Amino acid sequence: MSISFLCLMAQTLRNGRARYNCAQCMDLDYALRVDRPSDLTSVSTAEQRSAMEKWERSNRMSLMIMKHSIPETIRGAIPEETQAKAFLDHIAN
Repeated sequence: MSISFLCLMAQTLRNGRARYNCAQCMDLDYALRVDRPSDLTSVSTAEQRSAMEKWERSNRMSLMIMKHSIPETIRGAIPEETQAKAFLDHIAN
């Protein structure tokens, strides 16, 4: 392998790690770490509503980031998912 290729790979790994750390700081990985809260009802507390909003935002942003990171040529081969964790499972398998 050439030195320039190794430098490029090292830079890519650093950038990926930095993006992941950034996502953690913004709590975008919340939907990947925490299961979806129970559906809200008319008697749900403010805390439950807040947890659901946080999870939904994280899930939506995580899906958008993952889908944007996948080349268009293979996006169609991955089943459509509404939950980031399930989408990630499809990619991994």
